[in-house]
Amino acid sequence: MKIINLLQSLQYSISLLCCSFLWGQIGIHSDVHLSDESTVGFLSQQLLFQNGVVQSPNGEATIYFSPALEWETASNNSHISTYIEVDNHGNLIFPLGDGQGLHPLAIHNAANKRVKAAYSNQQAFSNQLEEGLERIAPFHWKIEGTTPVQISLTWNALSNISQLTNELAALTFVGYNGSTWESIPATVAALDLLNQGASSLTVGSIQSNDEIDLSVYTHLSLAGKEVVTDLFISEAFTPNGDGINDVWYLRNAERYPQMEIRIYNRWGAEVFATTNGYDNNWNGVYKDQSDPLPSSSYFYQIDLEADGEIDFQGWVFINY
Repeated sequence: MKIINLLQSLQYSISLLCCSFLWGQIGIHSDVHLSDESTVGFLSQQLLFQNGVVQSPNGEATIYFSPALEWETASNNSHISTYIEVDNHGNLIFPLGDGQGLHPLAIHNAANKRVKAAYSNQQAFSNQLEEGLERIAPFHWKIEGTTPVQISLTWNALSNISQLTNELAALTFVGYNGSTWESIPATVAALDLLNQGASSLTVGSIQSNDEIDLSVYTHLSLAGKEVVTDLFISEAFTPNGDGINDVWYLRNAERYPQMEIRIYNRWGAEVFATTNGYDNNWNGVYKDQSDPLPSSSYFYQIDLEADGEIDFQGWVFINY
């Protein structure tokens, strides 16, 4: 194992790394080619990415970041496409990529924890997905660690997230447990890690809700989960105040914010109507007043897009 200490008291350059050193600052200003067996320690306090990628033939080299190291200006043109290893670094965004683009991973509250990670743009080595997941991203992060840690993953325009899902809410943080990709509870962040803008299908980040046990997962990625878009319309409800089935329920009603509903009695008189969506709150009263409608069947019409076309119609039964 070859370790190069870049924290020296004298100014010099290291030709092996194509890096500059000046008063404790390391500057990456051209491609850095290492052997896969190399371990290089960046022990200064500042790493400045200018141009060029730190790389090895199979991406197996390891770059060690000292706990005090901070980096700046990593980009699609300048990043690290091998492993990065940290120990006791607290919070850190790993400036990882694949030589063509920057694809960071971040750790949170990781004091006294060792984490090692690399990014790969290769197709997932296994397409075995847990039930409810539809497709896995064509990239992943390799991850190693000794203790659980909270992690964020990122995506950008190069990630083509729209191939996984057309809804941000369906984007899922997943981990490979040795046999299956399974979902890890996570939340899409309001802003992506590098402050490029609000999270969207083009750019963003997602953070695990809890610490991830790295003894269980060897790889992390993103996946699209199944989205049920069909409107399910209950055929009956019992608004008797017992807290059970007291309202007319339409599953996935929230997916149609322009939805219009009209309900009529057997003689064609309108008894309920709503526009601009439905909040699953009609409890069988006459036109949102306090008078309960009698037990009977009522005819409904639903226009999902408020375009004048009736998408669903049928009967709902009220019983007490």
